Amino acid sequence: MLGSNLTTFSLNDNHIQKHRRMKRKLLDFITKHEEAKRALDQANQRIILLEARNRELKRQQASAPDTDSNDEEDIQEKPEKRKSRSVIKRRRTMVTLEDIPRDVNGKPILPVTLGPLKLISLGKIIHDKPAYHCARHIYPLGYTVERIYMSMVDPDRQSTYTCKVEEGEDDEPLFVVYADDDPENVMYGKTATACWTMIARGANKVRRKSCRNSISGPEYYGLANQVVRHLIEEMDHVDLLEKYKKSPF
Repeated sequence: MLGSNLTTFSLNDNHIQKHRRMKRKLLDFITKHEEAKRALDQANQRIILLEARNRELKRQQASAPDTDSNDEEDIQEKPEKRKSRSVIKRRRTMVTLEDIPRDVNGKPILPVTLGPLKLISLGKIIHDKPAYHCARHIYPLGYTVERIYMSMVDPDRQSTYTCKVEEGEDDEPLFVVYADDDPENVMYGKTATACWTMIARGANKVRRKSCRNSISGPEYYGLANQVVRHLIEEMDHVDLLEKYKKSPF
């Protein structure tokens, strides 16, 4: 009788151990399943995020402005496809600092064409009047460029605009811009943005377009162009400008 009881106890113990092993395996399976599900959810989230970023990049590329570099202009000048082709074309013909012709003294030979911008004169740095520079830009007296932009008198054509930095009142620069097809209509401003905002409004008005007129004057003056910035930084007295931060080469 005792032997029979021992045998029964041993069998029950074996069953218990077997069920415990099965339970552990089941728990391991459930844990791995949950981990796999979390990993799958994370992968799906990453895919959704990447797809959203890809759509945003395509949208930004499609709406890239037709300007020199990172312009702030919100004005629609041309259809999107034409803008994209224009941007690609300019990248192919990008002028670098090494492309600028020099004389025997190493000075740049002007004028020189930089895409839609023609640099006529670098002018001279006014180091003893703080208004002629800021942390990001220098406004040399006599600085002159020409650039192509929408005409303010003819909605079907573009004009060449001459941009100058002249001497203003109170030791401040005066920004002057005029178009070749309307030279008597001169824009004056204490900032480059003030002049180009008026031009943008006039160009859109003749085309019966509405615009927000958010535009970067230094961009349209060429002062934010990296080649122009480097050429200005080569000039005398640039190290005497207290606020200006040189651009990295």
